[in-house]
Amino acid sequence: WRSSINADNLNQLVPLNNTISLGSDYLSKFPENEYILGPGDQILIIISKSYPELTRTTTIDGEGTIIISTLGRIYVEGLTLGELRLLLDDSYKKYVKYRDVEISVIKYRPINVLVDGEVNEPGILILNGSLSVPNTVTNKESITSSGLSNVILNDDLLIPRQNFSNFYFPKVFDAIQKSGGVTEFSDLKSIKLIRKNPISKGGGKIETTLNLQKLFLNRDNSHNIRIYDQDTIVVQKLKKPNRNNIASAIKYRMNPKYVKVAVTGRVNMPGVKTLNRKSTLNDAIDIAGGTKLFRGKISYISFNRDGSIDKRKVTLRKNNKKGSYSNPFLKEGDLILVGSGFLNQTS
Repeated sequence: WRSSINADNLNQLVPLNNTISLGSDYLSKFPENEYILGPGDQILIIISKSYPELTRTTTIDGEGTIIISTLGRIYVEGLTLGELRLLLDDSYKKYVKYRDVEISVIKYRPINVLVDGEVNEPGILILNGSLSVPNTVTNKESITSSGLSNVILNDDLLIPRQNFSNFYFPKVFDAIQKSGGVTEFSDLKSIKLIRKNPISKGGGKIETTLNLQKLFLNRDNSHNIRIYDQDTIVVQKLKKPNRNNIASAIKYRMNPKYVKVAVTGRVNMPGVKTLNRKSTLNDAIDIAGGTKLFRGKISYISFNRDGSIDKRKVTLRKNNKKGSYSNPFLKEGDLILVGSGFLNQTS
């Protein structure tokens, strides 16, 4: 909206975009769920509301199987919810006449995601499969006496069915954030996502290219999609650095705002210093109280993203350009050692 909102101008608001007509079909817009089941997922299975004794909550075991009424042990790992629903509907044909199979995940397993490319800390992450508002679980007697009928029986517990969908899922942004955020060379317009393709759609792998710059520039969250177990996220590299990357990433909390570096040797206040993410070697020495008299060369030691060590000798000058070889931008865990001068060594 272009205008600010207050009691005096509510009738003067002008929409920035064309008005979209809203019909009842909007209520049928459900997102496509291609979540693939695996060991650790806890699922609710309803075969028919007419036969509540067939309803069961169960956890997929390490072998990818579950035990359900009538069918016994079955293998479900690698199936989507839709695929499992169709298979169970077909399997129960000879046992249940009026079937209405429903399957819901009520507890998601942790997911493993590989984040690679132009991020500060590439590697495999283990993230929560979901976050949810805690459900209130009431004992069997108290909830039964209250007359509530829209509940699912699970041994001695009754769980309100409507609460099963109150989940928040990790997205591409979260994975990159957990990988230390982006660099000046990260191409936010070209982030490759590779994931498993459902069996019913041919199996194998599928991939797409995402543009997270939409999120930073226009607050467009459409490319910040949910991530699944065993996804691979690759941030492509720019040929030239984009100085706006770090500022935008810090603003949206994709990158941490501060870094901790160690400054030691011939400085007035040695120790671990917390600095702004855009700080340089010169800034760190200033925070450490400046150098003492008769200092020598300065050693800068930093770990590269590939695990190698960047070790360099630099000369301290106030006019060294930010980001230059002698005045680099700092990363988490960097070490700055101000050496002793010739007179100190002789003494």
